Amino acid sequence: MSQFGYQKIADAVLEKIASGMLKRGDKLPAELELCEQYGVSRITVQKAMKQLSEQRIIYRISGKGTFVGEAPAAVLGEKRLIGLVLCSFSAAFGMDIIRAVEKTADKLGFSVILKNSYFDVNKEKEIISLLLRLNVAGIIIQPVPDELYNPELIKLTLGGFPIVTLDREINGFSIPFIGSDNYRSAEIATKFLLDKGHRNICMFVGHMHNTSSLRERMDGFKRQCAQYGVVADESSFFTEIYSTQMGNVTQADVRADIERVKDFLQKRPDITCAFASEYAISRIIRSSCRELGKRIPEDFSIITFDNHNDIFRRNQTTYMRQRQDLIGESSVEAIYKLLRGESVPRSKLFDAEIIDNGSVADCR
Repeated sequence: MSQFGYQKIADAVLEKIASGMLKRGDKLPAELELCEQYGVSRITVQKAMKQLSEQRIIYRISGKGTFVGEAPAAVLGEKRLIGLVLCSFSAAFGMDIIRAVEKTADKLGFSVILKNSYFDVNKEKEIISLLLRLNVAGIIIQPVPDELYNPELIKLTLGGFPIVTLDREINGFSIPFIGSDNYRSAEIATKFLLDKGHRNICMFVGHMHNTSSLRERMDGFKRQCAQYGVVADESSFFTEIYSTQMGNVTQADVRADIERVKDFLQKRPDITCAFASEYAISRIIRSSCRELGKRIPEDFSIITFDNHNDIFRRNQTTYMRQRQDLIGESSVEAIYKLLRGESVPRSKLFDAEIIDNGSVADCR
Protein backbone atom coordinates (compact mmCIF):
# COMPACT_ATOMS: atom_id res chain seq x y z
CA MET A 1 0.00 0.00 0.00
CA SER A 2 1.21 3.54 -0.74
CA GLN A 3 2.50 6.05 1.77
CA PHE A 4 -1.07 7.38 1.93
CA GLY A 5 -2.34 3.99 3.09
CA TYR A 6 -3.71 5.50 6.28
CA GLN A 7 -6.07 7.63 4.19
CA LYS A 8 -7.45 4.55 2.42
CA ILE A 9 -8.17 2.96 5.79
CA ALA A 10 -9.87 6.12 7.01
CA ASP A 11 -11.95 6.26 3.81
CA ALA A 12 -12.94 2.60 4.19
CA VAL A 13 -14.24 3.27 7.71
CA LEU A 14 -16.16 6.31 6.44
CA GLU A 15 -17.74 4.23 3.67
CA LYS A 16 -18.93 1.62 6.17
CA ILE A 17 -20.47 4.35 8.30
CA ALA A 18 -22.15 5.97 5.29
CA SER A 19 -23.55 2.61 4.13
CA GLY A 20 -24.92 1.77 7.56
CA MET A 21 -22.56 -1.17 8.11
CA LEU A 22 -21.18 0.72 11.09
CA LYS A 23 -23.57 2.66 13.31
CA ARG A 24 -23.04 5.20 16.07
CA GLY A 25 -21.72 3.43 19.15
CA ASP A 26 -20.45 0.37 17.23
CA LYS A 27 -17.03 -0.88 18.24
CA LEU A 28 -14.30 -0.95 15.57
CA PRO A 29 -11.97 -3.93 15.16
CA ALA A 30 -8.78 -3.84 17.26
CA GLU A 31 -5.68 -2.27 15.72
CA LEU A 32 -4.02 -5.63 15.07
CA GLU A 33 -7.14 -6.87 13.26
CA LEU A 34 -7.10 -3.79 11.04
CA CYS A 35 -3.39 -4.35 10.35
CA GLU A 36 -4.11 -7.87 9.11
CA GLN A 37 -7.22 -6.79 7.19
CA TYR A 38 -5.46 -4.05 5.24
CA GLY A 39 -1.91 -5.44 5.26
CA VAL A 40 -0.34 -2.39 6.86
CA SER A 41 1.72 -1.56 9.92
CA ARG A 42 0.27 -0.60 13.27
CA ILE A 43 1.62 2.94 12.82
CA THR A 44 -0.44 3.31 9.62
CA VAL A 45 -3.59 2.15 11.38
CA GLN A 46 -2.94 4.48 14.32
CA LYS A 47 -2.50 7.41 11.95
CA ALA A 48 -5.86 6.64 10.29
CA MET A 49 -7.56 6.35 13.68
CA LYS A 50 -5.98 9.60 14.83
CA GLN A 51 -7.33 11.42 11.78
CA LEU A 52 -10.85 10.08 12.31
CA SER A 53 -10.65 10.90 16.01
CA GLU A 54 -9.60 14.49 15.32
CA GLN A 55 -12.62 14.77 13.00
CA ARG A 56 -14.78 13.40 15.86
CA ILE A 57 -15.96 10.55 13.67
CA ILE A 58 -14.69 7.97 16.16
CA TYR A 59 -13.56 8.02 19.77
CA ARG A 60 -11.54 5.74 22.02
CA ILE A 61 -12.17 4.66 25.60
CA SER A 62 -8.98 3.54 27.29
CA GLY A 63 -9.06 -0.20 28.00
CA LYS A 64 -12.34 -0.75 26.09
CA GLY A 65 -11.70 0.07 22.45
CA THR A 66 -12.59 2.46 19.62
CA PHE A 67 -16.19 3.38 18.79
CA VAL A 68 -18.14 5.15 16.05
CA GLY A 69 -19.50 8.62 16.73
CA GLU A 70 -18.53 11.75 18.62
CA ALA A 71 -17.28 11.02 22.11
CA PRO A 72 -20.01 11.52 24.71
CA ALA A 73 -19.47 14.03 27.48
CA ALA A 74 -18.52 11.26 29.93
CA VAL A 75 -15.64 10.11 27.73
CA LEU A 76 -14.35 13.64 27.25
CA GLY A 77 -14.10 14.03 31.02
CA GLU A 78 -17.04 16.41 31.48
CA LYS A 79 -18.53 16.05 34.95
CA ARG A 80 -16.37 12.98 35.58
CA LEU A 81 -14.46 12.18 38.76
CA ILE A 82 -10.73 11.65 39.04
CA GLY A 83 -8.88 10.49 42.14
CA LEU A 84 -5.83 12.24 43.58
CA VAL A 85 -3.95 10.08 46.10
CA LEU A 86 -0.97 11.47 48.02
CA CYS A 87 1.10 9.85 50.77
CA SER A 88 0.79 13.08 52.74
CA PHE A 89 0.61 16.78 52.01
CA SER A 90 1.71 19.97 53.68
CA ALA A 91 2.56 23.56 52.86
CA ALA A 92 6.06 22.36 51.94
CA PHE A 93 5.00 19.65 49.49
CA GLY A 94 1.59 18.68 48.24
CA MET A 95 -0.63 21.72 48.71
CA ASP A 96 0.55 23.40 45.50
CA ILE A 97 0.00 20.15 43.61
CA ILE A 98 -3.55 19.92 44.99
CA ARG A 99 -4.28 23.51 43.96
CA ALA A 100 -2.95 22.93 40.43
CA VAL A 101 -4.83 19.64 40.04
CA GLU A 102 -8.10 21.22 41.22
CA LYS A 103 -7.71 24.25 38.98
CA THR A 104 -6.81 22.23 35.86
CA ALA A 105 -9.47 19.60 36.55
CA ASP A 106 -12.14 22.28 36.79
CA LYS A 107 -11.00 23.75 33.48
CA LEU A 108 -11.22 20.35 31.79
CA GLY A 109 -14.55 19.43 33.35
CA PHE A 110 -13.41 17.05 36.11
CA SER A 111 -14.16 16.94 39.80
CA VAL A 112 -11.41 15.73 42.14
CA ILE A 113 -11.57 13.27 45.04
CA LEU A 114 -8.54 13.82 47.30
CA LYS A 115 -7.31 10.97 49.52
CA ASN A 116 -4.32 10.54 51.83
CA SER A 117 -2.64 7.12 52.09
CA TYR A 118 -0.49 8.08 55.11
CA PHE A 119 2.45 6.07 53.70
CA ASP A 120 0.44 2.89 54.28
CA VAL A 121 0.31 0.45 51.36
CA ASN A 122 -2.80 -1.27 52.77
CA LYS A 123 -4.51 2.09 53.08
CA GLU A 124 -3.49 2.79 49.50
CA LYS A 125 -5.19 -0.44 48.35
CA GLU A 126 -8.38 0.51 50.23
CA ILE A 127 -8.39 3.93 48.61
CA ILE A 128 -7.99 2.51 45.11
CA SER A 129 -10.89 0.11 45.71
CA LEU A 130 -13.03 3.00 46.96
CA LEU A 131 -12.20 5.17 43.95
CA LEU A 132 -13.10 2.38 41.57
CA ARG A 133 -16.44 1.88 43.35
CA LEU A 134 -17.05 5.60 42.87
CA ASN A 135 -16.44 5.07 39.15
CA VAL A 136 -13.58 7.53 38.78
CA ALA A 137 -12.36 8.08 35.22
CA GLY A 138 -8.70 7.97 36.23
CA ILE A 139 -6.30 8.12 39.16
CA ILE A 140 -3.34 10.41 39.87
CA ILE A 141 -1.25 8.83 42.61
CA GLN A 142 1.92 9.32 44.62
CA PRO A 143 2.78 5.65 45.26
CA VAL A 144 3.59 4.57 48.80
CA PRO A 145 7.32 3.80 49.10
CA ASP A 146 7.56 0.07 49.64
CA GLU A 147 9.84 -2.81 48.71
CA LEU A 148 7.11 -4.18 46.42
CA TYR A 149 4.82 -2.22 44.14
CA ASN A 150 1.13 -2.19 44.93
CA PRO A 151 -0.30 -5.04 42.80
CA GLU A 152 -3.61 -3.18 42.44
CA LEU A 153 -1.85 -0.41 40.51
CA ILE A 154 -0.15 -2.91 38.24
CA LYS A 155 -3.40 -4.76 37.50
CA LEU A 156 -5.22 -1.55 36.65
CA THR A 157 -2.42 -0.43 34.37
CA LEU A 158 -2.28 -3.73 32.53
CA GLY A 159 -6.05 -3.46 32.07
CA GLY A 160 -5.70 -0.08 30.39
CA PHE A 161 -7.11 2.02 33.24
CA PRO A 162 -5.82 5.64 33.13
CA ILE A 163 -3.22 6.09 35.90
CA VAL A 164 -0.54 8.75 36.30
CA THR A 165 2.11 8.60 39.05
CA LEU A 166 3.63 11.60 40.82
CA ASP A 167 6.89 12.06 42.71
CA ARG A 168 7.77 8.33 42.69
CA GLU A 169 8.12 6.38 39.47
CA ILE A 170 7.09 2.72 39.13
CA ASN A 171 9.87 1.23 37.05
CA GLY A 172 9.30 -1.63 34.62
CA PHE A 173 5.71 -0.70 33.75
CA SER A 174 4.28 1.73 31.21
CA ILE A 175 2.68 4.02 33.77
CA PRO A 176 3.08 7.72 32.89
CA PHE A 177 5.19 9.53 35.48
CA ILE A 178 5.18 13.28 36.07
CA GLY A 179 7.52 14.88 38.57
CA SER A 180 10.79 16.65 39.19
CA ASP A 181 14.05 15.79 37.49
CA ASN A 182 15.45 14.70 40.82
CA TYR A 183 18.86 13.76 39.45
CA ARG A 184 19.41 17.11 37.75
CA SER A 185 17.92 19.08 40.65
CA ALA A 186 20.24 17.37 43.14
CA GLU A 187 23.17 18.20 40.88
CA ILE A 188 22.15 21.87 40.87
CA ALA A 189 21.89 21.95 44.68
CA THR A 190 25.20 20.13 45.17
CA LYS A 191 27.01 22.45 42.74
CA PHE A 192 25.68 25.41 44.73
CA LEU A 193 27.23 23.98 47.91
CA LEU A 194 30.53 23.09 46.28
CA ASP A 195 30.83 26.53 44.70
CA LYS A 196 30.39 27.97 48.20
CA GLY A 197 33.51 26.05 49.21
CA HIS A 198 31.92 23.16 51.11
CA ARG A 199 33.71 19.84 50.75
CA ASN A 200 32.45 17.87 53.76
CA ILE A 201 28.78 17.59 52.90
CA CYS A 202 26.39 14.96 54.22
CA MET A 203 23.10 14.10 52.57
CA PHE A 204 20.29 13.25 55.00
CA VAL A 205 17.54 10.98 53.65
CA GLY A 206 14.72 8.94 55.14
CA HIS A 207 15.18 5.24 55.81
CA MET A 208 13.04 4.31 52.75
CA HIS A 209 15.76 5.64 50.45
CA ASN A 210 15.23 2.90 47.87
CA THR A 211 12.44 4.90 46.19
CA SER A 212 13.16 6.20 42.69
CA SER A 213 13.05 9.89 43.66
CA LEU A 214 15.50 9.51 46.57
CA ARG A 215 17.83 7.23 44.61
CA GLU A 216 18.00 9.84 41.86
CA ARG A 217 18.71 12.64 44.35
CA MET A 218 21.48 10.57 45.94
CA ASP A 219 22.95 9.71 42.54
CA GLY A 220 22.84 13.35 41.45
CA PHE A 221 24.61 14.35 44.65
CA LYS A 222 27.35 11.74 44.13
CA ARG A 223 27.81 12.60 40.47
CA GLN A 224 28.22 16.33 41.11
CA CYS A 225 30.66 15.68 43.96
CA ALA A 226 32.74 13.53 41.60
CA GLN A 227 32.83 16.40 39.10
CA TYR A 228 34.62 18.45 41.76
CA GLY A 229 36.91 15.64 42.85
CA VAL A 230 35.02 15.15 46.12
CA VAL A 231 34.43 11.58 47.25
CA ALA A 232 30.82 10.85 48.23
CA ASP A 233 30.77 7.35 49.72
CA GLU A 234 28.57 5.69 52.34
CA SER A 235 29.92 8.02 55.02
CA SER A 236 28.41 10.94 53.08
CA PHE A 237 24.86 9.77 53.75
CA PHE A 238 22.78 9.61 56.90
CA THR A 239 19.71 7.38 56.46
CA GLU A 240 18.55 6.76 60.04
CA ILE A 241 15.57 9.12 59.90
CA TYR A 242 12.21 7.41 60.30
CA SER A 243 9.51 9.89 61.36
CA THR A 244 9.25 11.62 57.97
CA GLN A 245 7.92 8.45 56.31
CA MET A 246 5.40 7.49 58.97
CA GLY A 247 1.65 7.75 58.58
CA ASN A 248 0.84 8.72 62.19
CA VAL A 249 4.00 10.36 63.43
CA THR A 250 4.26 11.25 67.13
CA GLN A 251 6.43 13.72 69.00
CA ALA A 252 8.35 10.75 70.40
CA ASP A 253 9.17 9.61 66.84
CA VAL A 254 10.52 13.05 65.97
CA ARG A 255 12.47 13.24 69.23
CA ALA A 256 14.14 9.89 68.48
CA ASP A 257 15.24 11.19 65.06
CA ILE A 258 16.61 14.40 66.58
CA GLU A 259 18.66 12.40 69.07
CA ARG A 260 20.07 10.19 66.29
CA VAL A 261 21.03 13.25 64.22
CA LYS A 262 22.63 14.95 67.24
CA ASP A 263 24.68 11.85 68.00
CA PHE A 264 25.79 11.65 64.35
CA LEU A 265 26.82 15.32 64.17
CA GLN A 266 28.80 15.04 67.40
CA LYS A 267 30.70 12.09 65.97
CA ARG A 268 31.28 13.90 62.66
CA PRO A 269 32.51 17.42 63.52
CA ASP A 270 34.14 17.57 60.06
CA ILE A 271 30.77 17.99 58.33
CA THR A 272 30.07 21.63 57.46
CA CYS A 273 26.84 21.27 55.53
CA ALA A 274 23.71 19.13 55.43
CA PHE A 275 21.74 18.43 52.26
CA ALA A 276 18.24 17.36 53.35
CA SER A 277 16.25 15.31 50.86
CA GLU A 278 12.97 16.82 52.09
CA TYR A 279 11.70 19.70 54.20
CA ALA A 280 10.69 17.66 57.28
CA ILE A 281 14.25 16.33 57.51
CA SER A 282 15.65 19.87 57.37
CA ARG A 283 13.50 20.76 60.38
CA ILE A 284 14.94 17.80 62.32
CA ILE A 285 18.47 18.93 61.43
CA ARG A 286 17.71 22.50 62.50
CA SER A 287 16.37 21.30 65.86
CA SER A 288 19.45 19.13 66.35
CA CYS A 289 21.78 22.03 65.60
CA ARG A 290 19.92 24.34 67.95
CA GLU A 291 20.20 21.83 70.79
CA LEU A 292 23.91 21.38 70.05
CA GLY A 293 24.48 25.13 70.05
CA LYS A 294 25.34 25.25 66.34
CA ARG A 295 24.34 28.49 64.61
CA ILE A 296 23.02 28.45 61.05
CA PRO A 297 24.77 29.35 58.84
CA GLU A 298 27.69 30.59 60.95
CA ASP A 299 28.55 27.15 62.35
CA PHE A 300 26.60 24.82 60.09
CA SER A 301 24.88 25.12 56.70
CA ILE A 302 21.65 23.54 55.43
CA ILE A 303 19.98 23.15 52.06
CA THR A 304 16.80 21.16 51.44
CA PHE A 305 14.26 20.05 48.89
CA ASP A 306 11.03 22.02 49.38
CA ASN A 307 10.05 24.60 51.96
CA HIS A 308 6.98 26.49 53.10
CA ASN A 309 5.83 28.71 50.24
CA ASP A 310 3.98 31.38 52.17
CA ILE A 311 4.44 35.12 51.59
CA PHE A 312 3.53 35.80 55.22
CA ARG A 313 6.20 33.46 56.57
CA ARG A 314 9.91 34.09 56.22
CA ASN A 315 11.63 31.01 54.88
CA GLN A 316 14.93 30.54 56.66
CA THR A 317 16.31 27.56 54.77
CA THR A 318 17.77 27.62 51.27
CA TYR A 319 15.85 25.11 49.20
CA MET A 320 15.12 23.51 45.85
CA ARG A 321 11.66 24.61 44.80
CA GLN A 322 9.90 21.87 42.87
CA ARG A 323 7.48 23.00 40.15
CA GLN A 324 4.47 21.53 41.90
CA ASP A 325 2.19 23.78 39.86
CA LEU A 326 3.40 22.29 36.58
CA ILE A 327 3.40 18.75 37.99
CA GLY A 328 -0.23 19.03 39.11
CA GLU A 329 -1.38 20.68 35.89
CA SER A 330 0.40 18.16 33.66
CA SER A 331 -0.97 15.18 35.59
CA VAL A 332 -4.58 16.15 34.93
CA GLU A 333 -3.82 16.89 31.29
CA ALA A 334 -2.27 13.43 30.98
CA ILE A 335 -5.41 11.75 32.40
CA TYR A 336 -7.53 13.77 29.97
CA LYS A 337 -5.43 12.63 27.01
CA LEU A 338 -5.48 8.99 28.12
CA LEU A 339 -9.26 9.09 28.28
CA ARG A 340 -9.39 10.42 24.74
CA GLY A 341 -7.15 7.60 23.54
CA GLU A 342 -4.20 9.91 22.93
CA SER A 343 -0.63 8.98 23.74
CA VAL A 344 1.27 10.64 26.58
CA PRO A 345 5.03 10.61 27.30
CA ARG A 346 6.38 7.83 29.52
CA SER A 347 7.74 10.55 31.80
CA LYS A 348 7.60 14.31 32.02
CA LEU A 349 10.17 15.94 34.27
CA PHE A 350 10.69 19.49 35.52
CA ASP A 351 13.87 21.00 36.97
CA ALA A 352 13.61 22.39 40.49
CA GLU A 353 14.93 25.90 41.05
CA ILE A 354 17.19 27.03 43.87
CA ILE A 355 15.84 29.63 46.32
CA ASP A 356 18.66 31.10 48.40
CA ASN A 357 17.38 32.03 51.87
CA GLY A 358 20.83 32.45 53.41
CA SER A 359 21.22 29.17 55.29
CA VAL A 360 24.42 28.20 53.41
CA ALA A 361 27.62 29.94 54.46
CA ASP A 362 30.32 30.89 51.98
CA CYS A 363 33.46 29.16 53.28
CA ARG A 364 35.77 29.74 50.31
